[in-house]
Amino acid sequence: MAGQPPFLVMKGLVKSYPGVVALNGADFELQHGQVLGLVGKNGAGKSTLIKVLAGAVMADEGAISIDGSPVTINSPQQSSHLGLAFVHQELADIPNLTVAENIELGIGFPKRLGFVVNRRALRRKAQDVLDRLSVEVDPSALVSTLSVAQRRMVMIARGLSAQARVLALDEPSASLSETEITHLYEIIRTLKREGVAIIYVSHRLDEILNVTDSVLVMRDGRNVYAAPTETLTKTKLITEIAGDSRDALERLRKAVAPSDAKELLRTEQLSRDGVVENVDMTLQSGEVLGIAGMVGSGRTELARLLFGADRPTSGRMFVEGREVDLHSPRAAMRAGIALLPEDRRHEGSILDFPVFKNVTLTNLPRYRRGGANSFLPFPSAKAERAAAAVFVERLDIKVPSVDHPVRNLSGGNQQKVVLAKWLGLDASIFIFDEPTAGIDVSGKGDVYNVMEDLAMDGKGVIFISSEFSEIVGVCSRVLIMREGRIVGVLEGDAITEAALIERCYGHDESLSQVS
Repeated sequence: MAGQPPFLVMKGLVKSYPGVVALNGADFELQHGQVLGLVGKNGAGKSTLIKVLAGAVMADEGAISIDGSPVTINSPQQSSHLGLAFVHQELADIPNLTVAENIELGIGFPKRLGFVVNRRALRRKAQDVLDRLSVEVDPSALVSTLSVAQRRMVMIARGLSAQARVLALDEPSASLSETEITHLYEIIRTLKREGVAIIYVSHRLDEILNVTDSVLVMRDGRNVYAAPTETLTKTKLITEIAGDSRDALERLRKAVAPSDAKELLRTEQLSRDGVVENVDMTLQSGEVLGIAGMVGSGRTELARLLFGADRPTSGRMFVEGREVDLHSPRAAMRAGIALLPEDRRHEGSILDFPVFKNVTLTNLPRYRRGGANSFLPFPSAKAERAAAAVFVERLDIKVPSVDHPVRNLSGGNQQKVVLAKWLGLDASIFIFDEPTAGIDVSGKGDVYNVMEDLAMDGKGVIFISSEFSEIVGVCSRVLIMREGRIVGVLEGDAITEAALIERCYGHDESLSQVS
């Protein structure tokens, strides 16, 4: 509130890891009821700052005060006790527990007779918090049955149930539909009126300008710029985030299939009951084909069918004119198909493995001791490290060494490791499912360039994104999905954000299924 001292102050924070200075004298202030946008490239120090607040790591130097009193946050439990709550980009819920159990986890379940959990009271307490957020979710439902958007709302509800005074949201709108994002904004406005301070971390600059009161830009572990949001423009934000690399930002290019392109992929009436229905589509060599639609439209489910992660209930699929039965991801890989999944942490990498083991995971026989044709079944760590080093340089992965665990990398660099893993496979069809979610503007440019290079090399790329501006900038042809069906196609200059929004929301019912 105006005239009051800051509620939360962090001064001169320093945090170093072997070969990396994550925080280098970072400062931070937050008022009651303030929505502060925290922005910067991957590796700028945003996540480390949040981890210090969350008690997940301790700063090497610096001071933290709350309500004017110095505090030491040395555990997540202490952070929670101080009124700090966090909704991380990578969801930290427990899927096999109910919504109510997730909301009250760590707070204390209501008891009967002193030791028996009172399930009715537990559900009622969770329902009260969900009602406060206008979230229509059954407290008795397993979290594993919820959509990503619903799971994020459950995590916000957990913070409110713990009576949080500060709520940190890390990329909260990632993979959400426009309707779900609008609901998220309404929740933020409600919390702000109630005096809850919010730290809002996002790489979507339009979102930062729309939802925050002020913005703090970090670069190389320190603050480099701060201003009230009302004084900022997107161009100004990009300039401050990018520093000297502004010219390399947001280089969106279209890869158009050449006139002599060959058909790499074709599906006929491909279906999986309840999620994907009668999909006819084609992919040409040298093409970046977009798939657009709201969350829940069937985009990811279609990608999983194409990669053999799920089995279709009907339909046919052809790779380079030959009908294939992709009964598993291994079969898809043998057919030359690679998938960068939406959930990079759980489905795209092994977090506790070093970078080099993740990079070579899809093609271990190539790195056998004695060469690819050797009878020895053991990989050569020397050969794996050498191969990984090439990709680290090619993709500009920020890592002290290829022996560094993937878990300790920023989200953008984790995604680049997943990308490197698939580039090491001799595939002809690449499926990118939300590859830039949670990646800074410079890192996005790296992903776009890789897709363009693959297309220039005669590969076919399928690009799924919730950011329509990306679809517009990158793709020469876009398939529109709604309720598991392909309901339209846009090509060339017809691909605009307005056209995508109109068709994805179903305003044009005249469109029929196309390939």
